[in-house]
Amino acid sequence: MDRRSGAITMSYKVTCDQEDCPRITLTDESPYSHALAAAPSMREPELNTGNRLVMAFAVWSIPDNLAIQTALDVAKCFGGKLNLGLRPFDDAEELGAWCPGLEYGGQSPLWCCSVMARYV
Repeated sequence: MDRRSGAITMSYKVTCDQEDCPRITLTDESPYSHALAAAPSMREPELNTGNRLVMAFAVWSIPDNLAIQTALDVAKCFGGKLNLGLRPFDDAEELGAWCPGLEYGGQSPLWCCSVMARYV
């Protein structure tokens, strides 16, 4: 928060690219917080190592977008012992390619935890 103006400065931005694909951009965040691509065809190799927390958020949901800051704060509390991934999605069908078996019950954001490459 900027004390002079009272404005809140966010370290992330959710937008859509030229093909209308959602994306998240992080600014001045820790090296263990990662912006992930929307709708990948498969899980990225880096998500198969170490301890990971992935938050998949619906780009059209205001509560989901606000939860991004909570996820960033949680990652900071772990001080690098946990890597955070932030994955935007527009449709629940996009989730299965990177996290098979993930069930979307109509509520989000979705939190996926991986301990040594095993997602629970």
